[in-house]
Amino acid sequence: MKFVNNALKDTFWENMNANVKYINNPLACIQGCINCQNGVNSCLSCSSDYLLINDYCCGNNNFQNNLVQKQCELYNESCLCTKCFNGYYLNDTTCVDCSNHCNNCESGTQCNSCDSGYQIVNGQCEACTSTQYYSSGHCYDCSTTCKSCLNSVSNCTTCNSGRYLEGNQCLPCASQCVECESSSQCTICIPGYWLNNSTCTKCNDKCTTCTSETTCSSCTDGYYIDGTSCQTCPTGCTKCNSASECTSCQSNYYLDGTCKQCSPGSFISGNGCSDCNSLCATCETSATNCLSC
Repeated sequence: MKFVNNALKDTFWENMNANVKYINNPLACIQGCINCQNGVNSCLSCSSDYLLINDYCCGNNNFQNNLVQKQCELYNESCLCTKCFNGYYLNDTTCVDCSNHCNNCESGTQCNSCDSGYQIVNGQCEACTSTQYYSSGHCYDCSTTCKSCLNSVSNCTTCNSGRYLEGNQCLPCASQCVECESSSQCTICIPGYWLNNSTCTKCNDKCTTCTSETTCSSCTDGYYIDGTSCQTCPTGCTKCNSASECTSCQSNYYLDGTCKQCSPGSFISGNGCSDCNSLCATCETSATNCLSC
Protein backbone atom coordinates (compact mmCIF):
# COMPACT_ATOMS: atom_id res chain seq x y z
CA MET A 1 0.00 0.00 0.00
CA LYS A 2 1.53 3.33 -1.06
CA PHE A 3 1.88 6.37 1.18
CA VAL A 4 -0.91 8.88 0.77
CA ASN A 5 0.60 11.57 2.95
CA ASN A 6 4.26 12.40 2.18
CA ALA A 7 4.61 14.71 5.18
CA LEU A 8 4.81 12.03 7.86
CA LYS A 9 6.47 13.22 11.05
CA ASP A 10 8.70 11.39 13.55
CA THR A 11 6.45 12.12 16.51
CA PHE A 12 2.99 10.82 17.29
CA TRP A 13 -0.24 12.52 16.75
CA GLU A 14 -1.24 13.93 20.09
CA ASN A 15 -4.82 14.60 21.06
CA MET A 16 -6.01 15.54 17.58
CA ASN A 17 -9.62 16.56 18.11
CA ALA A 18 -9.88 19.86 16.28
CA ASN A 19 -11.47 20.21 12.83
CA VAL A 20 -12.85 16.64 12.94
CA LYS A 21 -15.61 16.04 10.44
CA TYR A 22 -17.97 13.14 9.96
CA ILE A 23 -20.03 13.28 6.78
CA ASN A 24 -23.65 12.07 7.10
CA ASN A 25 -23.09 11.16 10.73
CA PRO A 26 -22.82 13.42 13.75
CA LEU A 27 -20.42 11.07 15.53
CA ALA A 28 -16.73 11.93 15.75
CA CYS A 29 -14.29 10.17 13.42
CA ILE A 30 -11.78 7.70 14.82
CA GLN A 31 -8.56 9.02 16.29
CA GLY A 32 -6.19 10.37 13.67
CA CYS A 33 -8.92 10.80 11.05
CA ILE A 34 -9.90 14.34 10.12
CA ASN A 35 -12.46 13.49 7.42
CA CYS A 36 -14.63 10.36 7.39
CA GLN A 37 -17.93 9.05 6.01
CA ASN A 38 -20.30 6.10 6.15
CA GLY A 39 -19.15 5.09 9.60
CA VAL A 40 -16.44 6.06 11.97
CA ASN A 41 -13.99 3.52 10.54
CA SER A 42 -14.25 4.80 6.96
CA CYS A 43 -11.70 7.59 6.84
CA LEU A 44 -11.02 9.84 3.86
CA SER A 45 -8.00 11.72 5.20
CA CYS A 46 -5.72 11.54 8.24
CA SER A 47 -3.80 14.00 10.36
CA SER A 48 -0.14 14.54 9.50
CA ASP A 49 1.10 11.96 12.01
CA TYR A 50 -1.00 9.16 10.51
CA LEU A 51 -1.06 7.14 7.33
CA LEU A 52 -4.27 6.36 5.42
CA ILE A 53 -4.42 2.61 4.74
CA ASN A 54 -7.62 0.87 3.62
CA ASP A 55 -9.84 3.68 4.93
CA TYR A 56 -8.12 3.48 8.30
CA CYS A 57 -5.59 5.84 9.89
CA CYS A 58 -2.53 3.95 11.01
CA GLY A 59 -0.47 5.64 13.67
CA ASN A 60 0.17 5.92 17.38
CA ASN A 61 0.11 2.41 18.94
CA ASN A 62 -0.73 0.71 15.64
CA PHE A 63 2.86 1.09 14.44
CA GLN A 64 5.67 -1.05 15.75
CA ASN A 65 7.77 0.77 18.33
CA ASN A 66 5.04 3.43 18.27
CA LEU A 67 6.73 5.16 15.35
CA VAL A 68 5.70 6.01 11.82
CA GLN A 69 8.65 4.79 9.70
CA LYS A 70 9.76 7.20 7.01
CA GLN A 71 11.91 4.38 5.60
CA CYS A 72 8.87 2.19 4.91
CA GLU A 73 7.39 2.28 1.40
CA LEU A 74 4.47 -0.15 1.86
CA TYR A 75 2.26 -1.02 4.83
CA ASN A 76 -0.35 -3.75 5.16
CA GLU A 77 -3.85 -3.43 6.57
CA SER A 78 -2.48 -4.15 10.04
CA CYS A 79 -0.26 -1.07 9.79
CA LEU A 80 2.87 -3.22 9.56
CA CYS A 81 5.66 -2.46 7.11
CA THR A 82 6.04 -4.91 4.23
CA LYS A 83 8.53 -3.06 2.00
CA CYS A 84 11.26 -0.47 2.63
CA PHE A 85 12.62 2.28 0.44
CA ASN A 86 15.99 1.80 -1.26
CA GLY A 87 18.85 2.01 1.20
CA TYR A 88 16.97 -0.06 3.80
CA TYR A 89 16.01 -3.70 4.26
CA LEU A 90 13.06 -5.22 6.09
CA ASN A 91 13.95 -6.94 9.34
CA ASP A 92 10.68 -8.52 10.49
CA THR A 93 8.52 -5.37 10.16
CA THR A 94 11.24 -2.77 10.77
CA CYS A 95 13.32 -0.96 8.14
CA VAL A 96 17.07 -1.10 8.85
CA ASP A 97 19.90 0.78 7.11
CA CYS A 98 21.86 -1.09 4.45
CA SER A 99 25.64 -1.16 4.89
CA ASN A 100 27.79 1.81 3.84
CA HIS A 101 27.46 2.87 0.18
CA CYS A 102 24.80 0.20 -0.46
CA ASN A 103 21.60 1.58 -1.98
CA ASN A 104 19.67 -1.69 -2.23
CA CYS A 105 20.11 -4.73 -0.01
CA GLU A 106 18.50 -7.92 1.23
CA SER A 107 20.18 -7.76 4.63
CA GLY A 108 23.01 -6.06 6.44
CA THR A 109 25.46 -8.50 4.87
CA GLN A 110 24.04 -8.85 1.35
CA CYS A 111 24.00 -5.79 -0.88
CA ASN A 112 22.32 -5.86 -4.30
CA SER A 113 23.62 -2.56 -5.69
CA CYS A 114 26.14 0.06 -4.60
CA ASP A 115 26.72 3.78 -5.00
CA SER A 116 28.65 4.91 -8.06
CA GLY A 117 32.36 4.17 -7.68
CA TYR A 118 31.73 1.04 -5.60
CA GLN A 119 31.29 -2.63 -6.47
CA ILE A 120 29.92 -5.62 -4.56
CA VAL A 121 32.61 -7.81 -3.01
CA ASN A 122 31.44 -10.61 -0.71
CA GLY A 123 28.08 -8.92 -0.25
CA GLN A 124 29.55 -5.54 0.71
CA CYS A 125 30.35 -2.37 -1.24
CA GLU A 126 34.04 -1.69 -1.85
CA ALA A 127 35.44 1.40 -3.55
CA CYS A 128 37.32 1.17 -6.83
CA THR A 129 41.06 1.68 -6.39
CA SER A 130 42.99 4.60 -7.87
CA THR A 131 44.14 2.35 -10.74
CA GLN A 132 40.60 1.28 -11.65
CA TYR A 133 37.63 2.87 -13.38
CA TYR A 134 33.94 2.37 -12.60
CA SER A 135 31.36 1.18 -15.11
CA SER A 136 27.88 -0.31 -14.62
CA GLY A 137 28.36 -1.46 -11.06
CA HIS A 138 31.87 -2.86 -11.47
CA CYS A 139 35.49 -1.74 -11.09
CA TYR A 140 37.89 -2.48 -13.95
CA ASP A 141 41.67 -2.14 -14.11
CA CYS A 142 43.14 0.71 -16.12
CA SER A 143 45.76 0.03 -18.78
CA THR A 144 49.18 -0.81 -17.32
CA THR A 145 50.50 2.45 -18.75
CA CYS A 146 47.90 4.49 -16.83
CA LYS A 147 48.27 5.53 -13.23
CA SER A 148 44.57 6.45 -13.29
CA CYS A 149 41.85 6.39 -15.94
CA LEU A 150 38.24 7.43 -16.48
CA ASN A 151 35.34 5.43 -17.93
CA SER A 152 37.49 3.05 -19.99
CA VAL A 153 40.66 1.01 -19.78
CA SER A 154 42.66 3.25 -22.11
CA ASN A 155 41.25 6.69 -21.23
CA CYS A 156 44.21 7.69 -19.06
CA THR A 157 44.09 10.73 -16.78
CA THR A 158 47.55 10.29 -15.21
CA CYS A 159 50.50 8.09 -16.19
CA ASN A 160 52.89 5.70 -14.52
CA SER A 161 56.55 6.57 -14.06
CA GLY A 162 58.45 6.80 -17.33
CA ARG A 163 55.46 8.02 -19.34
CA TYR A 164 53.74 11.30 -20.13
CA LEU A 165 50.11 12.11 -20.92
CA GLU A 166 49.25 13.15 -24.46
CA GLY A 167 45.52 13.45 -24.98
CA ASN A 168 44.25 10.40 -23.12
CA GLN A 169 47.24 8.18 -23.90
CA CYS A 170 50.38 7.54 -21.84
CA LEU A 171 53.43 7.61 -24.10
CA PRO A 172 56.99 6.60 -23.12
CA CYS A 173 59.58 9.15 -22.03
CA ALA A 174 63.08 9.09 -23.52
CA SER A 175 65.09 6.10 -22.29
CA GLN A 176 67.15 8.14 -19.78
CA CYS A 177 64.07 9.82 -18.22
CA VAL A 178 62.27 8.65 -15.09
CA GLU A 179 59.67 11.41 -15.40
CA CYS A 180 58.91 13.69 -18.33
CA GLU A 181 56.33 16.15 -19.60
CA SER A 182 56.83 15.23 -23.26
CA SER A 183 59.09 13.11 -25.42
CA SER A 184 61.70 15.88 -25.41
CA GLN A 185 61.20 17.38 -21.95
CA CYS A 186 62.54 15.31 -19.06
CA THR A 187 62.03 16.35 -15.44
CA ILE A 188 63.87 13.51 -13.62
CA CYS A 189 66.71 11.35 -14.98
CA ILE A 190 67.76 7.79 -14.25
CA PRO A 191 70.92 7.28 -12.10
CA GLY A 192 74.08 8.07 -14.04
CA TYR A 193 72.47 11.00 -15.88
CA TRP A 194 71.85 14.62 -14.96
CA LEU A 195 69.16 17.03 -16.12
CA ASN A 196 70.62 19.40 -18.66
CA ASN A 197 67.99 21.82 -20.01
CA SER A 198 65.17 19.23 -20.05
CA THR A 199 67.38 16.49 -21.48
CA CYS A 200 69.28 13.80 -19.60
CA THR A 201 73.06 13.89 -20.06
CA LYS A 202 75.37 11.08 -18.94
CA CYS A 203 77.55 11.63 -15.87
CA ASN A 204 81.27 10.97 -16.17
CA ASP A 205 82.37 7.35 -15.71
CA LYS A 206 83.39 7.83 -12.08
CA CYS A 207 79.95 9.11 -10.97
CA THR A 208 76.86 7.04 -10.28
CA THR A 209 74.81 10.21 -9.70
CA CYS A 210 75.62 13.80 -10.57
CA THR A 211 74.06 17.21 -10.96
CA SER A 212 76.37 18.29 -13.77
CA GLU A 213 79.17 16.83 -15.84
CA THR A 214 81.73 17.76 -13.17
CA THR A 215 79.58 17.68 -10.02
CA CYS A 216 79.22 14.17 -8.63
CA SER A 217 77.04 13.24 -5.65
CA SER A 218 77.99 9.53 -5.50
CA CYS A 219 80.71 7.42 -7.08
CA THR A 220 81.14 4.06 -8.76
CA ASP A 221 83.06 1.24 -7.05
CA GLY A 222 86.76 1.99 -6.69
CA TYR A 223 86.15 5.71 -6.12
CA TYR A 224 85.10 7.88 -3.19
CA ILE A 225 83.36 11.25 -3.11
CA ASP A 226 85.59 14.18 -2.24
CA GLY A 227 83.54 17.36 -2.30
CA THR A 228 81.89 17.15 -5.71
CA SER A 229 84.42 14.92 -7.46
CA CYS A 230 85.23 11.21 -7.37
CA GLN A 231 88.74 10.20 -6.31
CA THR A 232 90.43 6.82 -6.74
CA CYS A 233 90.40 4.47 -3.73
CA PRO A 234 93.76 3.27 -2.32
CA THR A 235 95.46 0.26 -3.89
CA GLY A 236 93.66 -3.00 -3.19
CA CYS A 237 90.32 -1.34 -2.29
CA THR A 238 87.23 -2.23 -4.26
CA LYS A 239 85.16 0.21 -2.17
CA CYS A 240 86.20 3.01 0.15
CA ASN A 241 84.86 6.00 2.05
CA SER A 242 88.07 8.01 1.82
CA ALA A 243 91.76 7.74 0.95
CA SER A 244 92.39 6.12 4.33
CA GLU A 245 89.23 4.05 4.84
CA CYS A 246 88.49 1.04 2.70
CA THR A 247 85.29 -0.97 3.15
CA SER A 248 86.12 -3.96 0.93
CA CYS A 249 89.28 -5.34 -0.65
CA GLN A 250 90.51 -7.33 -3.59
CA SER A 251 90.89 -11.08 -3.01
CA ASN A 252 94.64 -10.95 -2.25
CA TYR A 253 94.31 -8.14 0.31
CA TYR A 254 92.97 -8.02 3.85
CA LEU A 255 91.09 -5.15 5.45
CA ASP A 256 92.81 -3.21 8.20
CA GLY A 257 91.59 0.36 7.77
CA THR A 258 93.04 0.23 4.30
CA CYS A 259 93.63 -2.88 2.20
CA LYS A 260 96.96 -4.57 2.89
CA GLN A 261 98.91 -7.52 1.53
CA CYS A 262 100.78 -10.17 3.48
CA SER A 263 104.55 -10.48 3.09
CA PRO A 264 106.06 -13.54 1.33
CA GLY A 265 105.94 -16.60 3.57
CA SER A 266 102.57 -15.68 5.07
CA PHE A 267 98.94 -15.91 4.02
CA ILE A 268 95.75 -13.94 4.70
CA SER A 269 93.92 -15.24 7.73
CA GLY A 270 90.84 -13.24 8.70
CA ASN A 271 91.83 -9.58 9.02
CA GLY A 272 95.54 -10.32 9.30
CA CYS A 273 98.41 -12.55 8.21
CA SER A 274 99.66 -15.93 9.42
CA ASP A 275 102.95 -17.67 8.62
CA CYS A 276 103.18 -20.45 6.08
CA ASN A 277 104.67 -23.84 6.95
CA SER A 278 108.47 -23.63 7.22
CA LEU A 279 108.84 -25.66 4.03
CA CYS A 280 106.66 -23.23 2.03
CA ALA A 281 108.07 -20.14 0.40
CA THR A 282 104.53 -18.99 -0.35
CA CYS A 283 101.12 -20.36 0.58
CA GLU A 284 97.45 -19.40 0.60
CA THR A 285 94.35 -20.13 2.68
CA SER A 286 96.34 -22.30 5.12
CA ALA A 287 99.90 -22.81 6.39
CA THR A 288 100.30 -26.11 4.55
CA ASN A 289 98.73 -25.09 1.24
CA CYS A 290 102.04 -24.29 -0.40
CA LEU A 291 102.27 -22.40 -3.66
CA SER A 292 106.09 -22.58 -3.79
CA CYS A 293 108.82 -24.20 -1.69
